[in-house]
Amino acid sequence: GGAKPKKKPQKQGDNNKEQVTIKAKKGSQPVGVEMIEHNQTLIVSDISAESPFQDSDLQIGDRVVSVNGMNFMAYPDATLAARQAEKAQKEVEFVVEKGNTDLPKEVKEKV
Repeated sequence: GGAKPKKKPQKQGDNNKEQVTIKAKKGSQPVGVEMIEHNQTLIVSDISAESPFQDSDLQIGDRVVSVNGMNFMAYPDATLAARQAEKAQKEVEFVVEKGNTDLPKEVKEKV
């Protein structure tokens, strides 16, 4: 019985991509993080100057994993994600993957 063991399929989202949790206090200002849907993922496309995330590790081009604990890996929905961020009372939490090179043109220009 020399049957070779099958290679396990790669888990969704390569494990070599670093997942980072980034939190910011939410004051009276809007969160100011814009996201777009691209290739079945959610990508940060803009961070406003007034955003509490302006000085954080959150960067344009980051791939959004979850917002305030709501996961967007399976169903990226930019509108829902933005709403989820605004819903936060005191603190907004983004979990993102760094090192995403597959960016739409309009995002690449801002980075």
